Amino acid sequence: MMTRIVVLIAFFALFQVSCAGHKVTTPTNIPASEENNGAETPAEETPEVPDNPAVTPTPAPTPAATPTPLPTPASNELLDIFHQWKTHYKVSEPYTKVTDNNGKGFEDLYGTRNFRAVLHGVYYRGGANNKYHRDNPRDNMNPLPSDGLKNLCEEGFSTAIYYYATNYSGAPKATNCGSGSDKHSLNYKQVTALTSANHKTILQLIHDRIKGKLPGPIYGHCWNGWHASGLIAAISLRQFCDWTPTEARNYWRKNTDGNTSGYEKVEAMVVDFKPISSLKISAAEQAVICPSK
Repeated sequence: MMTRIVVLIAFFALFQVSCAGHKVTTPTNIPASEENNGAETPAEETPEVPDNPAVTPTPAPTPAATPTPLPTPASNELLDIFHQWKTHYKVSEPYTKVTDNNGKGFEDLYGTRNFRAVLHGVYYRGGANNKYHRDNPRDNMNPLPSDGLKNLCEEGFSTAIYYYATNYSGAPKATNCGSGSDKHSLNYKQVTALTSANHKTILQLIHDRIKGKLPGPIYGHCWNGWHASGLIAAISLRQFCDWTPTEARNYWRKNTDGNTSGYEKVEAMVVDFKPISSLKISAAEQAVICPSK
């Protein structure tokens, strides 16, 4: 009996050892919520994004456009100077002649014809007094006579522009005047006004004067002071004073002294002109230099 009990005990011990060495694995089909505590959690797979997803991603907002800076006005001192020029010639509108068709009316401007204010203290227009010159008359199709250049210099002008090329090569390109601290020069340029591609060059010079980059006003002239000088004056009023195409065309016509026939292309240039954004000026500058209509 005892022997049978010992054998049974030994057999039972061997059975426990065998069971202790066997590792139990979790079946793969057991839901995750039912897995044993401490079991390794498999890594999540990143879902594949289809090549053409049904939902279009919301685009990033477009940055706001940088506003165009407002034009910087000229200094108060310069604006005062422009106002002084306005009172100097005693004209507030752009139609009254300071010198007449024969070059008379303002002795200090002798050598000019049909001189008119366009932008006070900045830009003036007219012709060259050759045909009716009292001392040295010559053909009308010429640049300014020497006394015209000298008088403009002594008046304080810094620049004169001849709008045709005829005989410009024989004209002086600089005229000196004054003495001591008042000594200065008038530069005489030639730019063809009836070529639209040249308009920005001329308007840039006028803009430079408005901004104080030129020490004195500009006189732009043709032969009679009617057509080419009127064209540049008209587009200057459109550029710097916001005149409409119709206002500028009517201005051009009125200042030809009735000589409009055959100049339809010039009128068209006035109407077709597009103001240049980079040459805009401030309201304060407009208030001082722009003429009354």
